[in-house]
Amino acid sequence: MYAVTTTTGRVSGLRKGILFLLALAMMAALFGTVLAAPADAASYKVKTWKERDMHCYLVYQGSSSQYSEPTFCRYDKDVYKSGNMKVSFYWQWDNANAEKADAFWQYLGNKANNSWSAGYFFHPVNDAAGTEYWYYVYKIEGWNCNSDSLNNLLKQSPFKNSNGDKLYLDYVSQGNQLSGNWSDWKCSGAAYFSKPNATIGFRFVDKDGYTIYPYRP
Repeated sequence: MYAVTTTTGRVSGLRKGILFLLALAMMAALFGTVLAAPADAASYKVKTWKERDMHCYLVYQGSSSQYSEPTFCRYDKDVYKSGNMKVSFYWQWDNANAEKADAFWQYLGNKANNSWSAGYFFHPVNDAAGTEYWYYVYKIEGWNCNSDSLNNLLKQSPFKNSNGDKLYLDYVSQGNQLSGNWSDWKCSGAAYFSKPNATIGFRFVDKDGYTIYPYRP
């Protein structure tokens, strides 16, 4: 399980650096073919629509969209709130990759009405056909990793969604620990923020107190 965090003020350079380190440590040849170099986010467009409680987002290039299926989606239950802060998660639906995830979180940030930080994490899935990557984009509203205290974010835990599930933002360690063992952290995903130089984990607990993993394939 791996994460790539790209946040306000740091676009493609940090992401490429993290990918390079992960490639050296894990599957260099495979990452080289699966994860393409980041494209200019401005070359992507986003089409949005809603189907019941499913918010759909098609990330595409060109003069018109070629696919009817969304690239990412979000349900009402994927929004977790605490005080004046909000954390939203977006599922991969169809035809997602690192470039589209990179463009999508920037699109979400441009639509935010207050301070924000955003990025994505991904999980590899291995089967007989090879390795596939599932991408999850997140957006934190009401907190900016470049200017606000990390403690101001962490102390807001737990965040709650419409189902009564709780999200805890756990301090993992100083420095970039994205190549660590997420199973030990009991997290669905993780993020590294360069300004506070810290890694945090996204840990979820249902209304009965059991640890759950909603953002894993």
